[in-house]
Amino acid sequence: MNDTICYKIQNAYMLPYEKAIDEKAMDYYEKNNEIIASSRIYFICKLRLNGFIIKRLSKPEVLYIGETFDKKNRFSPHKKLLKATTIVKKNEILAVYFLHIRFSYFGLNQFQNNPLDIFNEIKDIYNKTSIRLVERLFIKLFNPVLNDKHNDENVLEDNLVKKKLIDNFIQYVNLDVGMNDNIFNFIGGRRNESQDLYTFDLTNNEMTFGHPLIE
Repeated sequence: MNDTICYKIQNAYMLPYEKAIDEKAMDYYEKNNEIIASSRIYFICKLRLNGFIIKRLSKPEVLYIGETFDKKNRFSPHKKLLKATTIVKKNEILAVYFLHIRFSYFGLNQFQNNPLDIFNEIKDIYNKTSIRLVERLFIKLFNPVLNDKHNDENVLEDNLVKKKLIDNFIQYVNLDVGMNDNIFNFIGGRRNESQDLYTFDLTNNEMTFGHPLIE
């Protein structure tokens, strides 16, 4: 089996735009909500309100993907969040989704360059390197309109991906975005709404559905 790492959206918590930009509210949620407290990756999304009498929310469309280690002070001056307010319509709302990500690895080979250090750095989902990897990979899947950097489809040209994954003989990266609730079923970019698992082949820049082939 080729070396493969997987990042799965294990859980998520949605906050309305108004709560996210309120520093006191954000401080409270970070101290009292386990998912928000442990989250380092967030999605800024827009949702459409459907229905005349009973309002239902559409699937969230990803507008921006970011990472933060300081949630209280991140969102009130957030330029992208403010810009997002200019592209929503009357029947749409903005929300910030805080993601809890799970890491897994499977393969037969040990990493060849300082294997223990490399593995520990990648698997530590609270490590800045790992967080930035996750952020970039999700950006390349969803292609959010407000992400100026790393928003291209060529994974192989990303310096961080090359340095930490390709140069260490990682061949595949899985992104698992499956969530049961409709309001956590993120859409946008190359996401196929009927598929939860996506695989980047780091040898040829192809993206496919499902797990990579076992050799």
